[in-house]
Amino acid sequence: MRIGIAVVVLLAILVAAGAYWARPLIALGQLKSAIQARDEAAVARRVDFDKLENNVVHHLDQRIEQKNQDKFLGKLRGEIESFVTGFVVEDLATPSGLIHLSCDTDAQGNIDRSPKPPGTPCEFDADIQSASYESRTRFNVVAHRPKRGEIGMVMEQGADRQWRLVGLTGSGPLSE
Repeated sequence: MRIGIAVVVLLAILVAAGAYWARPLIALGQLKSAIQARDEAAVARRVDFDKLENNVVHHLDQRIEQKNQDKFLGKLRGEIESFVTGFVVEDLATPSGLIHLSCDTDAQGNIDRSPKPPGTPCEFDADIQSASYESRTRFNVVAHRPKRGEIGMVMEQGADRQWRLVGLTGSGPLSE
């Protein structure tokens, strides 16, 4: 009898731990569904756009600095590129911008920003390669997208206990 109770308790603990561990992945799946449905309101609920913009700008500034480090007038070039990049990221760090980035970007990284009618298909395919907690409230995911390479996504749990996208790294428009 005690062994049966112990097994039930152990299974309950394992299920609870698995459900807790999977919460950011579930939130990411909900975000993917919202993007594919081109539902801007649902995307807005699942992304902290202020943090996303700051994190992407920081990531790109680091890449720009590395790229221009040993070039003639590299610092000046880097400042100009960072200035321009800030405007691009500001445009993409919106629900519609994230949908266009995810759904309407070709293999060369060109984004079609033209309005799409409801029901326009979105081919946002990404296979998760790795997922891990950075801390209790921060979760990192690396996914591979055919013809577009890897993309890193950072999820963060807010004060309301909801997981939201707060960072992107990777290929395509985010790396060029």
